[in-house]
Amino acid sequence: MIESENLRTYLSTLHGQDEGLLADIVHLTHKYFPEGAHMLTGRQQGRLLSMLSTLTQPRRILEVGTFTGYSALCLAEGLADGGELITIDRDIRLKKHLEPIFEKASIAVPNQNASLQIIYRQGDAMEQIAATEGVFDLVFIDADKRRYQDYLDAIMPKMRQGSLLLLDNVLWKGRVYEADPMDNKGRPDAIAAYLKGFNESLARNTRLDAVMLALRDGLWVCRVK
Repeated sequence: MIESENLRTYLSTLHGQDEGLLADIVHLTHKYFPEGAHMLTGRQQGRLLSMLSTLTQPRRILEVGTFTGYSALCLAEGLADGGELITIDRDIRLKKHLEPIFEKASIAVPNQNASLQIIYRQGDAMEQIAATEGVFDLVFIDADKRRYQDYLDAIMPKMRQGSLLLLDNVLWKGRVYEADPMDNKGRPDAIAAYLKGFNESLARNTRLDAVMLALRDGLWVCRVK
């Protein structure tokens, strides 16, 4: 995260507390996946995802990288009536925890009826993307950072003009703008180097109107032209 601790504390006082299934997901994450709790989307970014989805009113959402489902539920809040969200993750440990939560979500997500669907698919993201037919109105990518370009290339043909594309963790702890980024063990940070090149490429992509937000760990917000 690139924010200071004081700023995070201040922001947390402005966005309220998680309730319902979102609170359940936070509890589940800290109980069963404490080593990955830092990967939770978090309240502030979750409210932004919900707002962007609500403004877009997507009928179909694709999420690449589910983790414990926090961002999926936030994005689902904006689904059009009868819409669906497909979320993909390769971690086989998640299924037994996520399926009961997603089953409840159709009646627990605010302002929605029981016709919305959250579909969880376990497996390799590239294989799942290739096997998924149809067009998406909103895509959120938050998986293996060194495959971002692969994901983008595979997903763009499945997005229509005006679709919204979001990519998370693109500042990579602030290391992408360091001259010689090092990881926590003092070695050259390969992910930071990759994302630096990816960010520069995306900024030049003529099919996208794109702006990077310095929110938490960096978020690209892009509109397909």
